[in-house]
Amino acid sequence: MFSHCFKYTFLDFIRNKTTIFWGVFFPMILGTLFNFAFMNIYESSSCFNEIPVAVVDGCDDGGIKGLIESMEESGSAKLLSARFVSEDEALKLLEESEVDGIIYDDMLEPTLIIRTGGGMNASIIKVFLDRYKTNASVIADIMESDPSRLPAVIEKMKAETVNHLELSNISNGNMNPFTTYFYNLLAMACLFVSMIGMLISINSQANLSSVGARVCLAPTSKAIQNIAGIIAAFVIFYTGIAIASAYLVFVLGIDFGISFGEILFINLFGVLFGISLGFFIGSIGRMTFNTKTAILLACTLGTGFLSGLMIGDMPAIIEKNCPIINRINPSRLISDSFYAINSYGWGERLAMNIIKLSIMSVVLIICGCLITRKRQFKSL
Repeated sequence: MFSHCFKYTFLDFIRNKTTIFWGVFFPMILGTLFNFAFMNIYESSSCFNEIPVAVVDGCDDGGIKGLIESMEESGSAKLLSARFVSEDEALKLLEESEVDGIIYDDMLEPTLIIRTGGGMNASIIKVFLDRYKTNASVIADIMESDPSRLPAVIEKMKAETVNHLELSNISNGNMNPFTTYFYNLLAMACLFVSMIGMLISINSQANLSSVGARVCLAPTSKAIQNIAGIIAAFVIFYTGIAIASAYLVFVLGIDFGISFGEILFINLFGVLFGISLGFFIGSIGRMTFNTKTAILLACTLGTGFLSGLMIGDMPAIIEKNCPIINRINPSRLISDSFYAINSYGWGERLAMNIIKLSIMSVVLIICGCLITRKRQFKSL
């Protein structure tokens, strides 16, 4: 009997175009819009890039040119991207905003012209040049007082300068803050599955649907019917969310900072919770289908908002003012599971999120089954 219930529930859900759209295609559409909105923002605004400068070469022996070339030869991270040009060409590049500054290379007194509105890059160039002037002054003083110390001093300065800039990551994952919007997108997709969970419960209640009236006349227990429906819904929509995730990763090229297998692992618990939430909401009270749908939409969109789907800094604001919300918000638990693996790997933070989602899912399913099992109807 279980297999019979599973088969026909499965076929019924497959034919439900509305729930298939919201559970599978809507995340793909919204993910595409997110990708267009956030494309290259992080790389262009947050990542450090080499600062373009023009160097007017007035000294063939050493100076700024020698320092920059030694940094390039060392293979260390570059601070400046220098172009050695004539003064006229340098002024033209500055006018066209192709460089942020012009350095006139003089052994002891190099000068600098900064592009108007150069911002942080202009400040970095100035600091670099001030450091060079200080070192050049020290070298000049040593040459006058004790030339024998010069090689050791130059070698020490070279080592400090070359190794001063080193690129490193605090994590092996993806540090792009805009990726959290895609974490929350998958969390929302998992909670949208609650709509199909609600249908499972409503279709077992004679006072809410014609299907429920026929089901109540069947000799099969409601528990078996409900469990079969939950499993059928899970198989369908877990597959659907997996397809949407594959689209985000392999078609749009979104870097989640974790493997696709890890994405599927977290989706498993997200979809399970989504179905259980809808099943529970559908089982309580005598509210109409539309009323329960409105409640689920409010839960899905509300928890998504608090998790950072609309405002990326919202979890930080909540953490500061009312951290308990972040601990029990299902959307936050799902999205934070992606973030936890990305930043810290498989550890305690991920385990706590998964345990909370699992416990809440089991409790909601048990409560839903108990409520529908005890419900009796005088006439059908």
